[in-house]
Amino acid sequence: GEAEEDEDPLGDTTDVTRRPGVEDPLLRTVPGTRRQRRPLDDSLSGSVADPLSSSILGSQYHATAGSPELWHAVHVGDLEAIKSLAAEGLCTAKMRDGSEHSVLWHAIAFNHVGIATLMLESFPPGTSGGVDVAEIHPRKGDTLLHLLCQTKSFSADMANLFKRIAVAMSPTLFQKVNYHGFTFMQVAAASMNFWVLTYVLRNFPVQAKALVCMPNHAPMKNLAEVVPQPSEPPFVVPEPFPEHFRVADMLQQDDTGMVPYADVAFDVGLDNAGVAACRFLAHRIVVVSQSPVLFEALEKCQMTELPREKTRAAVFRVDPKISQEVWRSVLQFMYTGVVNCSYDQDVDQVIQLLRACVLYKLPKPLFDFAQSRLYPLLPRSSPQVALQVFAITSPSSGGGAPEARAAREAAAYLLLRSAHRLFEGFEADEAAQILGRAVQTAEHAVFNPAAPPPPTAETGSMVLPPTAGPAAGPAGGCGYGAAVFQQQHPLDQSLNMSRRGVRFEAPDVLAQSYGSLGQAPCAQSYGRVAFAPPARAPQPFGAGGQLTA
Repeated sequence: GEAEEDEDPLGDTTDVTRRPGVEDPLLRTVPGTRRQRRPLDDSLSGSVADPLSSSILGSQYHATAGSPELWHAVHVGDLEAIKSLAAEGLCTAKMRDGSEHSVLWHAIAFNHVGIATLMLESFPPGTSGGVDVAEIHPRKGDTLLHLLCQTKSFSADMANLFKRIAVAMSPTLFQKVNYHGFTFMQVAAASMNFWVLTYVLRNFPVQAKALVCMPNHAPMKNLAEVVPQPSEPPFVVPEPFPEHFRVADMLQQDDTGMVPYADVAFDVGLDNAGVAACRFLAHRIVVVSQSPVLFEALEKCQMTELPREKTRAAVFRVDPKISQEVWRSVLQFMYTGVVNCSYDQDVDQVIQLLRACVLYKLPKPLFDFAQSRLYPLLPRSSPQVALQVFAITSPSSGGGAPEARAAREAAAYLLLRSAHRLFEGFEADEAAQILGRAVQTAEHAVFNPAAPPPPTAETGSMVLPPTAGPAAGPAGGCGYGAAVFQQQHPLDQSLNMSRRGVRFEAPDVLAQSYGSLGQAPCAQSYGRVAFAPPARAPQPFGAGGQLTA
């Protein structure tokens, strides 16, 4: 009888230690150990001792099954032997061993990249006699993409194989769910294989969106379960300006109704028939010293006579999405050093403050305040709010500054958790582009964990206590927990860890590693492979660890 099969992800190709009573794994690939020989036709049936019959049977069988020498060479990784057998016609892409696997399948499973590359080059997919990229594990339902994502060491050479096979694979096979209920993209996400996720999002947007929006097989949600969850950003209350430094008094109107020495006017709020909702007078020297963006902009502004304000000033139009109340608090901080905010529970206005910080590169205390107030508000809000925050803080919108990291990572985490619902109505290219940036943000968080805040005893400043998070997000919201990401020394990490992060470091990672469909699949160069320490199990808010998405 057959030996009982184990449940290793590599299936029949996994090597095991020889023990008494355990089947030799090499015998699994010897022709006939699992598959019955083809029955003879009527002319050959009869005495099995007939040497002519035996020779005909052997030639018929080995033409499709290959010889024991072939499968032994595949197992041990003897590339020269495979080349020799292929030159003699004794190794083809159509040959299957007793477990119904091809040479290409076994080469990938045993991490023999040279043999797998040889098979792809000698028997190109889509040609007569070419390798079958639609091969599926008969017992587990894995595709070659599943198998590639399950390899214990996903190297740059393995990435090249992935590119060549993915390009040749039919779009429908991308969504194949194996018998354990996972797509290949879920396997990549669960193992934090950022290269696979980014490559698919960049080069196969239609297939990527279809995979992301599968409600019961959401890969981005799987990724959110293994990456470090965002921690609450601290807010150090800044010291107010010294009492003798009465710069705020300069904003007071004198007896004639003028603001002394005011030389800049900020038009703020939504337009009404071409007129801003309100106008704030201020002093150029005060505001430009705290905003490099305003410094550059006001330097180019022409002075204008303002009859109603009885002054001559440069007029600057503040972004219309920033309200009067929010810009007032910005100016109050610039003149007092104190964050005076009455809207810290209003997620829309807090986002407006964050937008102002990003657009005008405002002082760090305002950045920190906005992000610390957003942290408890985002999980209780809809995923569209997280998308808005991510759009403000993502590098493509100019918000890639280090000061915006906390908000960007929190928003990206919530986008990943709810991507299967949020992006259903998006165009494939747009969804893939946004998700690609969210995946890169998660990758950066894994490989470059944020430094802990400095001890407050050294600075003498007060740190606001953590804001209590919601017990559970409402319908349409999605929460995050407070699991701590514990970094290990690189030498203590095993390449065989169950949860690992895979990325490629190069001068231009996207241009050199991910490539495009218009380029030769193996023509790109790669950097080194880096592995991240495994993340701790998520500890979400709420009883029972329930999260809404």
